[in-house]
Amino acid sequence: MQLSVNRSIGVLTLDKIIDRNPVTVSGNVLVTDAIALMSGISEPNAVSTNKNDPSAACCCAEFGKKSSYVIITENTKIVGIFTEKDVVKLIASGKDFSNHKIAEVMSKNIVTLQQYQERDVSIALKLMHEYNIRHLPVVVSDGQLIGIVTYDNIRSQITPGCLLKMRKVSDIVETQVLQSEGNVSLVDLAILMREHQDTCTVIIEKKQVGDENSFLNVPIGIVTARDLVKFQAKKLDLVKTKAKDVMSQPLFPVNLKDSLWQTHQFMLSKKVRRLVVLGKNGELAGIINQSSILQVFDPVEMSRLITVLQHQVTMRSRELEQTNHQIEEANKKLQKIARKRQRDLERSQDLEAIINSISLKFDRIHTSILETVTKLESELTDSDPETKQLLENLESNSKRGLKLIRDISAYSNDLSA
Repeated sequence: MQLSVNRSIGVLTLDKIIDRNPVTVSGNVLVTDAIALMSGISEPNAVSTNKNDPSAACCCAEFGKKSSYVIITENTKIVGIFTEKDVVKLIASGKDFSNHKIAEVMSKNIVTLQQYQERDVSIALKLMHEYNIRHLPVVVSDGQLIGIVTYDNIRSQITPGCLLKMRKVSDIVETQVLQSEGNVSLVDLAILMREHQDTCTVIIEKKQVGDENSFLNVPIGIVTARDLVKFQAKKLDLVKTKAKDVMSQPLFPVNLKDSLWQTHQFMLSKKVRRLVVLGKNGELAGIINQSSILQVFDPVEMSRLITVLQHQVTMRSRELEQTNHQIEEANKKLQKIARKRQRDLERSQDLEAIINSISLKFDRIHTSILETVTKLESELTDSDPETKQLLENLESNSKRGLKLIRDISAYSNDLSA
């Protein structure tokens, strides 16, 4: 099925978001070696159950580069995948998996995407959202692995446009946040994350407000599935280690009123995948991550937003036409009154007051309309032809109204001279 994406934000082709150097290992690699490889602390050539066994080799783009997954292949064909979520499940199980091979614990039910020409990013986003996955291997027709699509790939290529500038953090914030106090052990934290099928826990401390029974949950750190991968690779004692001792800090918080454009740029500058959202009193209000931001680019969501914009522009255009009609009618009435000015000075003074009052009111109306036009033009620089035409109609009708106002003022000045 071919999906279309509104061209106002630009379309990414599938080719641009595929990482063609995926991290791959054979099924004979030990689980502990695969985790070390994912954490970036193990050299690719060192990952093997048998140094003389070529079937236990692995491939990695570069040593020291962290990865949220490894793909298990056999004769260049994908047979399984092992991700950060799988590491969390293993830790939470409490089993000793140090001597197990990756083939024994990998996920075998793999969602893949076949490569076709002229496919855009919405295809990958749709599959990842539908199956609630963060890693989408890409294969050719015969099943050969050619690369992988991840949220990191997509985020690095997307240049957010006016849609992100128009949305706020409050529009997509996830308010149901997994949270825990800092005295919890990493094993208990892994169990909590497994039970809630989450990859992140915000570490909080209680802050008393008002009476002694009122408290706010204030975020002080964060622990993610990627952190647990790193801790396991470093062979920390996950039973004795407390979350507060190893949590990521300081936090990089954002507020509910911040724009998604600013938030997206902030995430890129800090090289993080998620941000804690604070309420007005500094309490934990939610969390926002890169997948939430990417959902803004879902074709259905984009279509809905564009429809709303077009409706707003259409309504403003109709209001402007009605306003101009009222100005024309008022101008006719004022000209009729003005012809009697020579016969009655007192009525002339009344006429001048009416003209000044109406001109001031309509000047305010058109000033507001022009400000709206300017704002829409700056925010919809890459809009579709229909939207551009509506904006041009708005500008044309506004200029027409301003000319009528100037004619009225000029006529009033002539009468007063």
